[in-house]
Amino acid sequence: MRSVIIWATPWLGWLWLPLAERFKREYGARVEFVCNSHRDVAYFQSQDQGRAVDEYTDIEWMRREYGQLPSQPGQAVKARRFEDQTGWYLVDAIQTDRHWGHGFYSSGNRFPSSRPTPTYVGSLLLFNKVCQYWNDFFEAKHPDLVVGGGSGLEGSTAGVSARTKGIPLRVLAWARYKDYYYWAPDELWSSPHVARAYHEAVSQGLEQEPDFAALRPFEQQFRDKYLYGQNTFHVLKHMGRYAALRAYKRWRGVHDSYNVSSHLAYIWREHRVMKWCKRNLDVLGDLEGLDYVLYPLHIEPEHALNTLAPEFTDQQSLIYLLAKNLPAGVYLAVKEHVHGLGSRPRDFYDNLARIPNVKLISPLENTIRLAAGALATVVISSTVGGEAACLGVPVLSLGLHNVFNVMPHVRVVTDFLALRRTLREILDIQDEASRAERLKAGRQYIAAVKRSCLDLTGIDLGSLGPRRQAFPEETDLFYRSLTQSLQLDTAQAV
Repeated sequence: MRSVIIWATPWLGWLWLPLAERFKREYGARVEFVCNSHRDVAYFQSQDQGRAVDEYTDIEWMRREYGQLPSQPGQAVKARRFEDQTGWYLVDAIQTDRHWGHGFYSSGNRFPSSRPTPTYVGSLLLFNKVCQYWNDFFEAKHPDLVVGGGSGLEGSTAGVSARTKGIPLRVLAWARYKDYYYWAPDELWSSPHVARAYHEAVSQGLEQEPDFAALRPFEQQFRDKYLYGQNTFHVLKHMGRYAALRAYKRWRGVHDSYNVSSHLAYIWREHRVMKWCKRNLDVLGDLEGLDYVLYPLHIEPEHALNTLAPEFTDQQSLIYLLAKNLPAGVYLAVKEHVHGLGSRPRDFYDNLARIPNVKLISPLENTIRLAAGALATVVISSTVGGEAACLGVPVLSLGLHNVFNVMPHVRVVTDFLALRRTLREILDIQDEASRAERLKAGRQYIAAVKRSCLDLTGIDLGSLGPRRQAFPEETDLFYRSLTQSLQLDTAQAV
């Protein structure tokens, strides 16, 4: 391995330099860091005492040049050439970007707006420049491996460009169970190694009981925030801190694409909508004695939806489709996400509440208990899909790349005309024997996750700065699993 490119993001910022040192020691590899800003470059340079990194590439210009590129003839033709080469369209790239893809977020169009105001021509021009940049970049560097990945238009396009050229890519992806992670071979978090481990677990009769927390940590924090002490004074203080932070960033010359006034309005709206939800939305007890299918809303925009499930992201249309295809006596329970408040369209909840067989559920309710009591759960790429499947609940998945799709009672839907038939099929299989088979498949899936994924329990994944660089045993854990994933691919190819 002669050349390695590492996308050095603040997330896992303590890992990248020790990992670079390991690649240099084991292979004598040339290591290059791609950084999202000049501040990230400065940080990693200050920490790189052993000079493990040979070169730094700062791509902050990609954000700053939006709306400033001159329009030239033939831009659409140029974009189509890249689309034909990769199968990755301009609209796919825009959709992944929470700044420039606002118009695609049908259930999140009041998320804070960005500066400058996005336009189709502006996105087209930047898309072409970024595509050309990554094409030239990988042609010149000839890397043997790209580790990590960026987000938005620039990050997703880089991943597509690398894979199209046959360059191995590895992105640390969450396995949607506790603190287990795996190295995905693409920006979509595909999981061939987990699927292989699942089939081995089935053939060998391996099973592990799932162990889900009553509430995920972010749900507990949200409940504490809104049930205890969240009042108008606290919200105004939060808004004041945000305004001060943005003023400080501007003084320091730190680029931030969000519009200040739009973000302040979003903070206030989140507070106001939460008060409304507490007064008006149903709770778990309201579903007692009712047959229902659960649909947990996604945050929008969000990486888990707009990047990991690019084929289908329209949540409002999905809710209407589900409601119109349920048999008599079955309700659709739509649960709001704890971080989705404030970004939904005007009249979003009122419009859904008018659908006769829809129950709107408070974001404060326990999602796992809701899933356990459902006849079925429908997701695009929500973690709830994996949790429900492990609890023996049939799942309809509209996301093509979910790690939990491997379980036989997770039905992947690619045709909306098949939705009614598929719903009826899984709703009619509610006997105890079928549920026991689903529970067994869930236990086999948990065994596969534990065998094939990294258990990162107790490791702080998000620190940058205050946390010291990775300990040798931590580096070894990540490095061994990364190289093993590459060896598995090689063995499969042979």
